[in-house]
Amino acid sequence: MIKKILSATIIAGCISLSANAADNQSSVVVSLTGLMNTQDSNFEGEDTNKDDVNYGGGVLVELNANDNFGIETGALLTERVYEASAGSESIGQKVKRLHVPLTARAWLSDYFSVAAGPFVSFQVGDVETYYQSGNNVVGSISTDAEKQTEYGLDGAATFNIAVADKTGLFVEARYSSVLSSDEVEDEVSALTGLKIDL
Repeated sequence: MIKKILSATIIAGCISLSANAADNQSSVVVSLTGLMNTQDSNFEGEDTNKDDVNYGGGVLVELNANDNFGIETGALLTERVYEASAGSESIGQKVKRLHVPLTARAWLSDYFSVAAGPFVSFQVGDVETYYQSGNNVVGSISTDAEKQTEYGLDGAATFNIAVADKTGLFVEARYSSVLSSDEVEDEVSALTGLKIDL
């Protein structure tokens, strides 16, 4: 039920963005970004703190109703890791996902904003499975990496070095919590790139 509500919210938001953009009544901010993330996972009852850093990137588009409020969506390509380890042994899966947020963004100034809202992510490509004992990789498992679709909530805080309106270089901290899993799958991402206020 929650999955259907979040999916419907994102679809309605995208339609609203398109309709408002067509009316030319709102400004649009496009963000070109690279990202890196780490995950804090609980897999098969084992607490796992991931030290590995995953990289990705994407495009975010924000429709501003005024200078202080906007709705943002887009697509971020990122890698998610589902792993548990003990000593030299680890077992896990890796998969690339297309993360599609729909967040409400509040601008306190052209230099700082916060955002929150739901997201849906889609599996992209094949799942890489591994079981490693020392230097040997053998075996297979099944985790939430196999899911075609995940959903959850995003929260973000953005510092923007604006040079003209909201155009400028930005740095963002983003926290994602997956709600479609029975396991704890929280992800912390750092985004950096260019915002272009059209």
